[in-house]
Amino acid sequence: MHNQKSLITFNNLNLSFDREILNAVSGSVLQGDHIGLIGVNGTGKSTLLKAIKNNAGNEVKVVYVSQLDFDEYRSEELVYQYLSRITEEWWEIFSKIEEIFQTKISEDSKLSCLSGGELMKLKICIALHQNPDVLLLDEPTNHLDKKSMNFLSNYLIKENLTFIVVSHDINFLNSTVNKIWELKSGNLKVFGGDYDFYLEEKRKTEESIARKYESAQKELSKAKNSLHKENIKFQKAQSKLTRAAKSNDRSMPKIVRNALKLSGQVKHGAAKSKLEQGVAEHESEMKQFSQQKRKKIFIEFKSSNRKGLLVNITNGFLKLQDKVLLENINFSLYGNDRVSISGDNGSGKTTFIKNLPYAHSSQIVGEVTYGKEFKTLFVNQKYDVVNLELTPIENVKQVTSEMEDELIIKALSSVGFSSNQIKYSKAASLSGGEVAKLAFVLATVSQSDLVILDEPTNNLDIETKERLSELLLQYEGAIVVVSHDVDFLEKIDVRYSYEILNKQLVRIS
Repeated sequence: MHNQKSLITFNNLNLSFDREILNAVSGSVLQGDHIGLIGVNGTGKSTLLKAIKNNAGNEVKVVYVSQLDFDEYRSEELVYQYLSRITEEWWEIFSKIEEIFQTKISEDSKLSCLSGGELMKLKICIALHQNPDVLLLDEPTNHLDKKSMNFLSNYLIKENLTFIVVSHDINFLNSTVNKIWELKSGNLKVFGGDYDFYLEEKRKTEESIARKYESAQKELSKAKNSLHKENIKFQKAQSKLTRAAKSNDRSMPKIVRNALKLSGQVKHGAAKSKLEQGVAEHESEMKQFSQQKRKKIFIEFKSSNRKGLLVNITNGFLKLQDKVLLENINFSLYGNDRVSISGDNGSGKTTFIKNLPYAHSSQIVGEVTYGKEFKTLFVNQKYDVVNLELTPIENVKQVTSEMEDELIIKALSSVGFSSNQIKYSKAASLSGGEVAKLAFVLATVSQSDLVILDEPTNNLDIETKERLSELLLQYEGAIVVVSHDVDFLEKIDVRYSYEILNKQLVRIS
């Protein structure tokens, strides 16, 4: 696109906490840009969005939609009351929700009763109601079902809004963005194209680095050999002159011998310095390459490898207060089943899975039968398993006393935590994605028969999603997962899929 108007320009943004977050980052946002901001958890994506908003001039309206914080919405306030405090034209936000997402949110619903997806739709439409010149979306896809993500993508493209979006959903990025910003090690790199284009460019870069690494290895070996030979040559020459001096060899005047010795030292010093510089340069190249290599995962999900029936529900009803969420539930789960559950936001997925653990079906009315008592590991969207007042290493120690400090540190560093974060940073200071990573490290250290995951890929960067799928693939117990991430579900070998349709739990595969 030619002659695009520049809306925002930022130069040399720097920010550090216990580590460098942004290192002289510069960039610009042009009118019509559809930018996908990516990077592993903790690299500063949210920080960069906030910095961009703060650096925008008064003539450009920038609206930032933050990640969802459930604690903000625990109020018993009704939705229309909440919106009326934001704008006098609060009803237009309901119209915007219907326009974009083709669904309704009840004006008389309590905030605390809204699902994560409904809250995210509300936040997005509040932002759009302000008619921003630049929209900053911080992980909006985290709580949206697949249908809602498609509606949002279509709207953003149709209206040709200028936006930057942080998302780890590959399909959403491919269907929505025309640029990728990669934030890595405090630096920002721009790629023109969608996520697939970015991947192809990264593949080419990595192949080039691999060739350079191989060349650097050879050159390093040569440089070290040359340095070794130079040292031997110098030592021999110096030894010869020293022996001549000790034997009173008069064939060479003393002044000449001293001059040769000094000249040899000078030449050797220069040659040695040059060769050492070459060695250092090649070692630096190799270090740069090795830092990009994927770290080995030092954790694994543990299972008691329980067989047989875990839970069976016949002709059940799921109720939330006086509201019936599901009717005529017929569902069985056995020791090594892998089950996914999908459905529209607010359809009752989370409430249903909360009632699957042993003797915990308080909201399910009907015939519920359990096998032998089993242990369940439940990781919810808020990651309540994490104690925000403790450091990562303290969190792990609180869950298990069996792991040695060295192994705990390896486990935490293998999913991207720095040494300072592991020992000194309270979990409350971590990013949403880092808290998610910590939750899954905690999940892996306790043995269980059933792992229940509620939207597990929310907040996780793409690399961490890959690692989590590998861990779950090795797990031998039962898995029940609520997710709309098709790629993730395929990678963990889900065998049975259910969808909630019209208050029915329907087997779809």
